[in-house]
Amino acid sequence: MRSRGVLSELDRPEITRTVIECLAWMHAEKVRLAGELSGSDVRIIHSVGGGSRNPVSCQLTSNFSGLPAIAGPAEAAATGNVLVQARAHRRQKESIGSLRAKVRSTFSFIRYEPVVSPRVAAAQGRNL
Repeated sequence: MRSRGVLSELDRPEITRTVIECLAWMHAEKVRLAGELSGSDVRIIHSVGGGSRNPVSCQLTSNFSGLPAIAGPAEAAATGNVLVQARAHRRQKESIGSLRAKVRSTFSFIRYEPVVSPRVAAAQGRNL
């Protein structure tokens, strides 16, 4: 891009940051919309899978949503699949709630609290 003069004022870190901010903003907006459409009072965002390994994305999602975010486990899909399959084949006779508790006690999670900076406030259309 630089050779053609396109976006010559932005470098890779700035472009990467912009992409992550856009993804985090959309994530926060979709959570808000899902809560609104379902009539649910969303109080926390759980981020699982590969995206939960990106601390910048997790913090920005918390900032933009104004909600705490819990990141992890990154292996959520595989872990959930194994537990549900074991339960279906009667190797695990525990309830879904108890399987979730097992996951919570086995994996580590990171909690992100929202921080409203001037940049976040501007993105949200507010002034500090």
